Amino acid sequence: MQSKREMPKLRFKFYLAVLPVFLLASAVSGIRHPFYVSICQIDHNSEAKSLEITFKIFTDDLEKVLEAQGTGKLYLGDPREAQEADRYLYNYLKNQVVIVVNGDTA
Repeated sequence: MQSKREMPKLRFKFYLAVLPVFLLASAVSGIRHPFYVSICQIDHNSEAKSLEITFKIFTDDLEKVLEAQGTGKLYLGDPREAQEADRYLYNYLKNQVVIVVNGDTA
């Protein structure tokens, strides 16, 4: 029987042996998990009695989503930006973001 001191060493050796195999298998199989980051900041303007909402979104990811919905190339943030880009963005965010204040949908 192994002592309590030897158990952490064996566990470490096990992880040390398994980790490279797992990493290699993941790399070879091509399994990748994409991640998307966006930031939404909501500030309450007490003077105007309103919410001020700011979204920071990677435009390339947003364009892919909108193009998949059939908008065509929008060229967001580019001098070639499509005239209807604001309308598509507004509709997309309106359908994707729900704000609830005191139990009521805003």
